[in-house]
Amino acid sequence: MTIRNKNGRFVKGASGNPSGRPAGSKGISNYIKDRTNNLEELVDELLRMYKSNRLTVANKIKVIEMLFDRSIGKPNQTSAVSISTPEAITYKLIKDDDERDISN
Repeated sequence: MTIRNKNGRFVKGASGNPSGRPAGSKGISNYIKDRTNNLEELVDELLRMYKSNRLTVANKIKVIEMLFDRSIGKPNQTSAVSISTPEAITYKLIKDDDERDISN
């Protein structure tokens, strides 16, 4: 029996699938790899689409992105940009006709 809190979420340590994935199951990624000769057939299809003259420029760019993503990997994503500066920064906030300086 699974235990949930009043919001319907599982409590810490409880699971909606306590037995886990059945033994011998592969998962969708491995299934696709098995059915497409380790993804070679999909890459060949992307290359065929890229070389055809039937794609719009936007779709050709999408195919190029997909080929790059699968060949060299997607670029690293950053969640925040940090800026460090040794000097103080002064911000001027203006509300109506009221001016105030705020310094760090």
